[in-house]
Amino acid sequence: MNNNGPEGVFLILRKDGFIEKIIDHGSNIPLTIESFVDLMDMGSQAKASLFIQEINDKGAAYNWELNLKNLKTYHFSGFMADERIYAVGAARKEDMIKIYRLVDTELPETPEMGPSAGGDVKEELFDELTRLNNQLSAARRELLKKNMELEKALKEKEMLLREINHRVKNNLMIISSILNIQSRYVKDRDDLMLFREAQSKARAMAMLHERLYTSGKHRRVDFGEYLRGLVRDLYQTFLSDPGRIALETDIDEAELDINTVVPLTLIVNELFTNAIKHAFPEGKKVE
Repeated sequence: MNNNGPEGVFLILRKDGFIEKIIDHGSNIPLTIESFVDLMDMGSQAKASLFIQEINDKGAAYNWELNLKNLKTYHFSGFMADERIYAVGAARKEDMIKIYRLVDTELPETPEMGPSAGGDVKEELFDELTRLNNQLSAARRELLKKNMELEKALKEKEMLLREINHRVKNNLMIISSILNIQSRYVKDRDDLMLFREAQSKARAMAMLHERLYTSGKHRRVDFGEYLRGLVRDLYQTFLSDPGRIALETDIDEAELDINTVVPLTLIVNELFTNAIKHAFPEGKKVE
């Protein structure tokens, strides 16, 4: 063999992967090996079996990387014809076609292939590899294009959602601030409590959108952490004398969808404010 030629091997296999013929092009593969799987090291034998199975199932397989027993990595391609598998392996992917071309002159006619089938099979093998290579290249280009388009669209969507959450949070905080300013002019205790309840709901929703904005999840919320912050905020809002009622929380961690978190937030807000308003008589200290 020319020392400047491609390094690889051409194989004729039975459907079960048993080797009928090896044409070596500098791969130094022992000619006594009986099966395609046995050519490989232990780490590639299962993959080699899948290679044979794919050719049996689909008629062809292109550019599988497998490690030989000498630990060299080869690119293998093959296809099915006349109840046999014709496979080529090369140290470099671009050398696979070169090995196929060498087969045109180096592969003798064999009884198994028939007196006139050899040339047709070799030509079909080369054509099939070229077709698969072109299809794969086109598919990769299209996939890369689609991935770039999807990535761009996803980034734009994420930026839009972050901006929406940020703006909603800011608007809710403005509402909360307006309610807080207006409450200073309210003298009636019950009316003042109504202002504080409305303010607490606005702040609770603002905290939720702030968490969505900073987490980057957009649809999921770490509810345990959020709920602890919400309860602390309500505690500070509704108790003018925090020493009168002690706050203790025992909240499990849970990640919930935003559609679940919103009603739960309003329920917790309502339960907490009702407890502060009605559960403890005026002036009673609770531990």
